[in-house]
Amino acid sequence: MTTMNNLREQLIQKIQETPDDLLQEFLDFLMFINYRKARLSHKVDSSYPLRGLPVEYVNPTDPVAIDDWDILS
Repeated sequence: MTTMNNLREQLIQKIQETPDDLLQEFLDFLMFINYRKARLSHKVDSSYPLRGLPVEYVNPTDPVAIDDWDILS
């Protein structure tokens, strides 16, 4: 059991050392690992393979230039 306690302490220390601007990425990574674990144990519906993954929208309200629409070319 001491190994698990040592591992927990190491994880807590790494989290505390992580810069604030990277904490969300760290959390997203942990969520991804949990998602993969659930998917491998067949608890996630395979018809929606991206369900449960973290999503990040970068500037979602910025306008899109007409040249960015490949379908129109």
